[in-house]
Amino acid sequence: MKRIYCKSLLAFQRLMILMVVLLGMLFLGTTDGNAASYPPLPEALAALESDVEVNVSQVIVPEWPPDSNFYFVFAPTTPGFTIGFIIYPGALVDPRSYAPIAHEIARQGFLTVIVKMVNDIAIGESAERASRVIGDYPGIEKWSIGGHSMGGVGASAYTKAHAENIDGVVLWASYPSETFRIDTKMVKAISIYGTNDGLTTLDEIEASRVHLPPYTQFVAIAGGNHTQFGWYDTSPNPIQPGDNPADLTRQEQQNFIVQATGDFLNYFYFCPNDPYNDFDNDSICGDIDSCPNIPNPLQEDNFPPQGNGIGDACDCEGNFNCDQDVDANDVITFLADFGRSQYNRPCTNLDQCKGDFSCDRDVDAQDVTKFLEDFGRSQYNNPCPVCVVGDWCVYP
Repeated sequence: MKRIYCKSLLAFQRLMILMVVLLGMLFLGTTDGNAASYPPLPEALAALESDVEVNVSQVIVPEWPPDSNFYFVFAPTTPGFTIGFIIYPGALVDPRSYAPIAHEIARQGFLTVIVKMVNDIAIGESAERASRVIGDYPGIEKWSIGGHSMGGVGASAYTKAHAENIDGVVLWASYPSETFRIDTKMVKAISIYGTNDGLTTLDEIEASRVHLPPYTQFVAIAGGNHTQFGWYDTSPNPIQPGDNPADLTRQEQQNFIVQATGDFLNYFYFCPNDPYNDFDNDSICGDIDSCPNIPNPLQEDNFPPQGNGIGDACDCEGNFNCDQDVDANDVITFLADFGRSQYNRPCTNLDQCKGDFSCDRDVDAQDVTKFLEDFGRSQYNNPCPVCVVGDWCVYP
């Protein structure tokens, strides 16, 4: 526990240092906010052109400050898409640098948007810009938001403040700080990172787990680095300062990013009637899942023997008074029937036992074991699901 805390503190300190450095670079640059930003490579500019599968456009937002009053839209030409993805660029990176990846994601059937940030940093009011994009496309039913590096921090900040607007979070070489943690939000998340990244380290990715939803997917790109998450020019250096060389080409790394991101976004087509989009990643949509917040792919429902519609993975068999916990009150109830058996007031349909979990007409040591499995659960610790009121057992 102490080790995780120290790693989290170190990651937070690194993030604060990075923000100070970025702000300093802006003050040393020109007032247009673009002088210090990495420009797009030719491949990125080429991806801004429409083709038969993707229509690319630039949307002007008059209410936003000049020089940053626009966003790019990559829309599939095939109608019927209902899933959207908003990209926040990395700090001091021209947003056009993410055009190739946006183009490829849109080609898979997702409306994809790259948002221009004030001074090319997704912090403060800039991080709120997703609300305008979402409002401009009422036909999109589910939205994911993500970003590269500092862009992912901004996406996390937006999700924390507006979780009602967001279904998924995509982090590219990024992680939320303690301030913008989203571990309590009912959203799906994926963290895609390179094992050679010198700016978002493996230790920082590991420490970020406590700040993300419990079933976040972590996808490592072997040999990938920080710089190759975009198509921006770092000349005269081959990579960003502080980064490590990659063991694969930029295109190869981009292919991995597109594949992992597209697979993640496809989840939202998979569960159209589930507001939480198979939150526990067990491939059973929440609207039909017997335990929507705990993985149970086999949907086991063995207690009681005839089933009750609540999966074994999340059911609280010992929550006798249906108050979301298994506490001392339930212990008293359980002990009142403990010891009943076929020789001592056996359990029957007319004289039910509180605690005969296996419905074998007695309350014995096996039932104690089952009761203890859930003892201590509460509204703060894996709360019990909605209780099914009625007789637990149906005896022959």
